[in-house]
Amino acid sequence: MSDVKDLKDWTCVYSLESSDDGGFLGIRIFVKLSRPLQTDSDSDDMKAVRHAAHTLEDGLRWSTARRDPKGPVWRQVYRDESAQAFASAGLAPIFVEEIPNEYCSRPCCLNRPWFLVTSPIGHIKIGWRKSVINIDWSRSVVKKSGMELFPDENVTRGDARDDDGGRFIHAGGIDVAIRYLKVLSAAAGGG
Repeated sequence: MSDVKDLKDWTCVYSLESSDDGGFLGIRIFVKLSRPLQTDSDSDDMKAVRHAAHTLEDGLRWSTARRDPKGPVWRQVYRDESAQAFASAGLAPIFVEEIPNEYCSRPCCLNRPWFLVTSPIGHIKIGWRKSVINIDWSRSVVKKSGMELFPDENVTRGDARDDDGGRFIHAGGIDVAIRYLKVLSAAAGGG
């Protein structure tokens, strides 16, 4: 491998510097070919460079997220928060299963999982979507849609005409999620 000082005949074809929750990431890709490099954006050479850069960036971001020492702590915080919401709503969880974040499948959300909660009224999926909490009761005994159960809420909620029956709602925080879970409990005959 050449030292950076020996790059006089090389062409920098890709450069990235960015910061996010995972920290700083910098990538530079240099190429040297025995033929002229095609540098127009639609060329096969540049398509190959973009593919390699994306693969490298994605791999490094996943590796960084998996190695985050705070990751297990954050996953436990979200688990505890969800379990406590169910307990506060009178639906003490029987079992809480961690599942991948269904809103965001990028490395930035690896340590922000969702949960499939087995409750006295069935399985309820709960998890953060940016600034709201998705609550999905499609696998519970409650058959009413979000529009039917929460007609006066001005939030995203499912409609019975949806393919999945519309059994979901977005809560604007954990206190609101508890209130919505209480409504689900009452609709199931639990309170």
